[in-house]
Amino acid sequence: MSANLSDFIGNLNEGFVSYCMVRLESYGLSYAQYSFLEYLGTHPNCTPGELSTALNADNGHTTRTVNKMIECGMCTKQRQVQDKRVYLINLTPAGKKCYSEVADLYESWEQEMLKGLDDSERQMLYSLLRRLGQQ
Repeated sequence: MSANLSDFIGNLNEGFVSYCMVRLESYGLSYAQYSFLEYLGTHPNCTPGELSTALNADNGHTTRTVNKMIECGMCTKQRQVQDKRVYLINLTPAGKKCYSEVADLYESWEQEMLKGLDDSERQMLYSLLRRLGQQ
């Protein structure tokens, strides 16, 4: 059976998700929670609505994910002082530590994947991927 682009993309995605899961499991986080951790690590005091919009997630998914992260001790949800109807979400000290230790997740996976390519091969790969992405 010959490989096609969708097979390569699928295999790369599987490898990436597995890599992320291994790095995140010691913190009690899932791969799906990583984007929430990453956003909260760079946007303190965000609201659930802001988080949903930024991550293109529905409000129910955001609420469930934030609640799981609260249970894991990664973040807090507190009412805003000026408007008691609004909640602000922040990483806890444990969440900040986790974020600082896994913030390079995408970059470290990419380095691992590309370590066998020289600079010209990397540039060619990026160029071809950009062209594919523009179609």
